[in-house]
Parts: sequence; C-alpha cells; structure tokens
Amino acid sequence: MFSSYLYEAALIYGLVFTSVGFVLGMFYNNRKVFQLEDKVQRLKRTVRHLQRKVEPPAAASRSVQRARSSAGLSSVR
Repeated sequence: MFSSYLYEAALIYGLVFTSVGFVLGMFYNNRKVFQLEDKVQRLKRTVRHLQRKVEPPAAASRSVQRARSSAGLSSVR
C-alpha cells in the first residue's frame, strides 16, 4: 500500500518536472530565435552600409532599392 503511494508520488513528481522543463525549454528556444533574428538584421544592415561605401554613387542607389525589396526574415512577431 505504501509502495503504491510512493509510486504514484514519483509519477506525479516526474510529470510535473517534465512539464516544467518542457515549458521552460520552449521559452528559452523562442528567446534564442529572436536573438538570432536580431543578429541577422544587424548583419544585413552592416552589409548594406559596407556596400554603400564600396560601390560608386550611381550603382549604390540601385543596390539600396534591391536590398530593400528583398527582405529575408519576416518582421512579424
């Protein structure tokens, strides 16, 4: 009788901590995805900035229009 109580307590304990770990893992993963999106956006901005420095002024206006029309990641959150 005591062993069945102990078994049920262990099952509930395992279920609760598994659920908590799963939820915390989802939040952690979601935060990492947003951090990666921010890094990608910063890298794109840096690339556009460096391209403007390297390219002549006439070609720069075309590349800016091209870069703005081809947005990589969605900004919807």
